[in-house]
Amino acid sequence: MTIYVKMRGYLLIVCCLLTGFFFTACNEIPNCSGTSENLLKVKFTSVDFDTENDVFVLTDSLVIIQEVRSEERPDSLIIEQADTTSLLTLPVSPYSNTSGYLITINDSEYVLRVTYDREARLIAPECGIEQVYKNLDISGTLPGDSVLILNDRLLRPSDENQNINVEIFF
Repeated sequence: MTIYVKMRGYLLIVCCLLTGFFFTACNEIPNCSGTSENLLKVKFTSVDFDTENDVFVLTDSLVIIQEVRSEERPDSLIIEQADTTSLLTLPVSPYSNTSGYLITINDSEYVLRVTYDREARLIAPECGIEQVYKNLDISGTLPGDSVLILNDRLLRPSDENQNINVEIFF
């Protein structure tokens, strides 16, 4: 009788352990893809005034970007070939709160400086941290009449035209 009670006790302990392992094994694996990225998206927009209808007309402006260099390291090319585009994607520095670019557009050189706050955010204990870029501010000698910050955080888009950060109006 005592052997049966001891076996039942051991069996109960084993069942509890197996149940515990089963429930911990069924936990969902966390999504380790963060929402932040280190790419700044700049859109060029043409502004025309329609005198007949007395309204401003905004259209995507195609600009010829001949090259883009890092302001901190001018020997470092980011874009080195002529490209006609209305959207420019630039990497920001993960090591400082400022990134500067020397941009050659239509044989003229402009300076674009971006300042931002960096913050480390824990995605999940299993995933680690991601660096978040927020509170964007723009300065420099820019090619347009005005600049609008559309999104002051660098976020991972679901398609190429989402999450444009800066729009430069010509």
